[in-house]
Amino acid sequence: MASSVCRQPASPLSGAVSVHRPTLSPSSMQPAVIIEQSEWEQFTARLAYLEKRDLERDRATAEDAVLTVRDVARQLHMSEEAVRRARRERRLTGFKID
Repeated sequence: MASSVCRQPASPLSGAVSVHRPTLSPSSMQPAVIIEQSEWEQFTARLAYLEKRDLERDRATAEDAVLTVRDVARQLHMSEEAVRRARRERRLTGFKID
């Protein structure tokens, strides 16, 4: 952290330069993580992949899209029968199912 330097003498009798160092409270300190470049590149590549997948998923399921039971089951990682059962029991909301 940079400290501010006062170029004026601390007192008229001395030619010393006073240095002001701000006190740090625990809430103002920020943690830092050091990782290797290859690990960082893997992390950013994975993040880009997940963001791209989410965008594709959002495009595929527009708000007013009518989906088949098979599509809903695929998105929710459920069996088709489980989707039908949840729909009959009114536990499945937010989907327009054909």
